[in-house]
Amino acid sequence: MIVFKVDGGYVRKYNVTYDKEQIEKLRDKLIIHCSKKKHITKESTVDPQELINPFAETITRLKIKNTGRTKSYDDTHEDKIIYQYDYILVTYPLLAYLLNELLAGNDNIMAAIMHYKIEKPINYNRLYMEETLILNKLIHIDIKEAKKLLLELNDLVEIIELNENCESTEAYYNDLINNILKFEEIAKISIEQIIEYKEFFDDKTIDFDITEKKLIIKNPQYNK
Repeated sequence: MIVFKVDGGYVRKYNVTYDKEQIEKLRDKLIIHCSKKKHITKESTVDPQELINPFAETITRLKIKNTGRTKSYDDTHEDKIIYQYDYILVTYPLLAYLLNELLAGNDNIMAAIMHYKIEKPINYNRLYMEETLILNKLIHIDIKEAKKLLLELNDLVEIIELNENCESTEAYYNDLINNILKFEEIAKISIEQIIEYKEFFDDKTIDFDITEKKLIIKNPQYNK
């Protein structure tokens, strides 16, 4: 596949190749070490496993309980059983999703991979400390609001425990760009030449952002 990079005053054209097995291994590492987890309990007539995007998330520790109640649907004229679902929703880092798309044959996703921004774990501990300070003030002012915040803090403790080993995607992305993806430069053109070309032909199919080090060619055949 073809990608473009703005580098050193030139727009460089590369042919990119990769080993599928290496991409799969990196994706699996990202899912294990960089995913965010959240405990969810809800009642529904629909199994949550039917609603998730398998490229972006998964469900673990699923427990299902029949509530003994039903819900009527006017459009189908049927009653469906309401179940209580208790599970951990695991949301993959964006990079894992992008690699899933690449493995599925979506070469157009390479542009998003090239301009991907590192994902870092949320500092839940700092958030907990900030909310604890607020709670200490609220206790003497508004008991009702203090109780609501206390429930939020309890939820936050659970989130902290679930995500205590969550890592930044930086090392994994660097491995992808520096080792796994193979870039073969096949051509280059100076930025000055591109500007002259655009002005001479009044060509609106080329757009580029030097500060972001990216080139956008609006002609679909070059967006692969």
